[in-house]
Amino acid sequence: MTTRTFRAGLSLVEVLIALGLSSVAMAAIVHSTGAILAARRSAGTNEHAAAIAETTLEDLLARDPLDLSARDARDDLTDGGEAFTRHTVVEAGPTDDLWSVRVEVESARGSTRAELRTLVLRPFGDPE
Repeated sequence: MTTRTFRAGLSLVEVLIALGLSSVAMAAIVHSTGAILAARRSAGTNEHAAAIAETTLEDLLARDPLDLSARDARDDLTDGGEAFTRHTVVEAGPTDDLWSVRVEVESARGSTRAELRTLVLRPFGDPE
């Protein structure tokens, strides 16, 4: 009767399979890291655009409503090292005493756009 002896350790085929699987896993991790960094950068740009739009809208709303006048302005600015274009529109609203205020901010690359809109009550004449 023959007895078989088993040796401890891994065969060459097992080592090659393990290396192949680990290289596929490493490639997936590297790809995921790139996607995560791009998403993080985009989120930062979105945050800056929203902050610019919010600040601009707050500045317009802090004014006396009687000082509001129709306008359509576009300007370029830089915030946090990122270039943006801000478009501010103030126009007559759905009724005579309501004015529409809209602020759009877009990144120079065109990848991000934030838009805020509101209506402002603008009474006729001087309030007494």
